[in-house]
Amino acid sequence: MNKLIFLDTETTGTDRKKSGVYQIAGIIECDGKAEEFDLKCNIFENDFIDQKAFESNKMSIEKIMTFPDPKDTFNEFIELLSKYIDRYNKNDKFTAIGYFSEFDAEMLRNWFIKNGDNFFGSWFWHPFLDVSQLVAYVYQDNRDLFTNFKLSTVAYMLEVTNEKDEGVFHDALFDAKITRDIYWKLDKILRGE
Repeated sequence: MNKLIFLDTETTGTDRKKSGVYQIAGIIECDGKAEEFDLKCNIFENDFIDQKAFESNKMSIEKIMTFPDPKDTFNEFIELLSKYIDRYNKNDKFTAIGYFSEFDAEMLRNWFIKNGDNFFGSWFWHPFLDVSQLVAYVYQDNRDLFTNFKLSTVAYMLEVTNEKDEGVFHDALFDAKITRDIYWKLDKILRGE
């Protein structure tokens, strides 16, 4: 049985090792059911903060400081994953799906390490599936349709959303939902449906 997790992270910067994770959200699809999750957390003391990271989503370090301790959120995340995955069974893992997913995978892996857990690979197949690559593949003969490859642009051009406001994006749950909608639209195209 394929267990899918569409996920996105929001971070304090783009440095994959030094920046902090403050939101992890997404949708788990398993056995014909879907479960949404939206976890927020404070960052670690030594996490790098780039104020530019907050320009598009109206987040602030002051607001992040009100979020739960990252270790508490980490434990909540592990508890959620454990509902679906037996981490001790090397053949039981999530197929993780994101938009420019390599970034989210590295941020999440480093967040696991910062939480004292080196077993990120127990939960997720490697590599994550990248919906931006699927879009590039499906539309390789029509790349001129897209002025850029931002999630907001692609979602609008593929008529997944009518939303053009970049400020609505950069919420992890919203982005994960849009990514999921694009994924299933492309899946139908690739299957000839």
